[in-house]
Amino acid sequence: MSSDSDPAARATGAAARAMRLAAGVGRVLGWSVAGIVGLVLLLAALLMIIGNLPAARPLIARLTEQLTDGQVRLQGLSGRFPDRLRARQLVIADPQGPWLQAEQVAVDWSPLPLAAGHVDVARLSASRVQWLREPAYLSPRAAGARTSAGARTSAGTGISASTEGRLPVTIRIARLNLPDVQLAAALAGQAVALRLTGGGQYISLRDAQAQLSAQRLDSVPATYQASVQLDPQREQLHLDVAEQAGGPLSHLLRLPGLGALSVHCVLQGPLTALATQLSASVGPLQAQAAGTLDLPQRAATLDLTLHSPAMSPRPGLSWQGASLQVHARGAFTAPTTRAQLQLQGLSAGGVRLDSLQASVQGEGQTLGLDGSISGLTLPAPLGDLLRGAPVRLHGEVRLTAVAGAAVANAGAAGGGAAAGGGAAAGGGAAAGGGAAAGSGAVAGG
Repeated sequence: MSSDSDPAARATGAAARAMRLAAGVGRVLGWSVAGIVGLVLLLAALLMIIGNLPAARPLIARLTEQLTDGQVRLQGLSGRFPDRLRARQLVIADPQGPWLQAEQVAVDWSPLPLAAGHVDVARLSASRVQWLREPAYLSPRAAGARTSAGARTSAGTGISASTEGRLPVTIRIARLNLPDVQLAAALAGQAVALRLTGGGQYISLRDAQAQLSAQRLDSVPATYQASVQLDPQREQLHLDVAEQAGGPLSHLLRLPGLGALSVHCVLQGPLTALATQLSASVGPLQAQAAGTLDLPQRAATLDLTLHSPAMSPRPGLSWQGASLQVHARGAFTAPTTRAQLQLQGLSAGGVRLDSLQASVQGEGQTLGLDGSISGLTLPAPLGDLLRGAPVRLHGEVRLTAVAGAAVANAGAAGGGAAAGGGAAAGGGAAAGGGAAAGSGAVAGG
């Protein structure tokens, strides 16, 4: 009997052919992968060679402007490509034109960690930065609810994976050095020059650290310092701000009449007991807050007091006096709350009132509101319709929690009535992981 008719021999021959075929396929795949890797390395080498050719750098600048639709413009590229980049000028623009210009920009970084998903910048600097005005980019349309019912939640924190703020790469800037940052008068009320230094690393909203410090270059005393350190076990934030009346920060906030600012804020501790302290002086206004946050359980203990004499932070907004006291304990969606608000001589746009007194009290998922307004003047056509007699306020808000929601206040429904020649009613609802339902009445006279 021939070996061709022997089943064992046929099986052995088939196995041998399969092995030879697999070996051949392996060699083809190996050479293919090697060819692709070699091609990538060759392209990288060519890019490095081309990028370091003086004649090619204007082309890179033109391509950058074209790819960004004119929003990023580079001039005078130099240095060593790709790890030691230099530009004589960097211009960032929006549809209205340039809003930021930087001169003698230097970026020292290592491209190799990028293969592992890390952007590692050793130094980012510019000899001078001019912030000309606020950027005016077109705001995107609201995308609607982003959190799906099946969104994963990070263990024990109540923060969904989609809201952790993770980027495709981690970013580290070891040293930021901007010795001359010029804020135009359109931003800061008057031209102001600052020195800005710092550094940091960002992985996600739960794993990041940064330090930032700014000093004015003139003789006006001011302090702007912030440091943040976030990790899954412990959070830490320090903020210290102090500037004289009419400083750049009050203009950036569009409240040029705030007066001298002094803010000291500290948050530190584990996620289950994040101690919070705030002390602020805003002109004659004084505010203090202290408490503890329990983020995994979505609960807090908070005490807040605020007192203000007559102020006019900006044209069209003023009051003769204000005071606020808040005491809250318990879960975000079922707190034990007591709050008192008093406001005298408010003028905001077309709304004016002589006084407002309101109190909020509640325990669990129900908050009650009682108050009164005297001397109320509304914009036309209502005008002085409700000014002749006090307006009494009474309402109730019911909070309900939905699994996975950090703060259940995204939905609302309410109704009300006004007596004294006018009537109003309104209602609405929204979905976002929680709900609040309210009802109330407004009576004039």
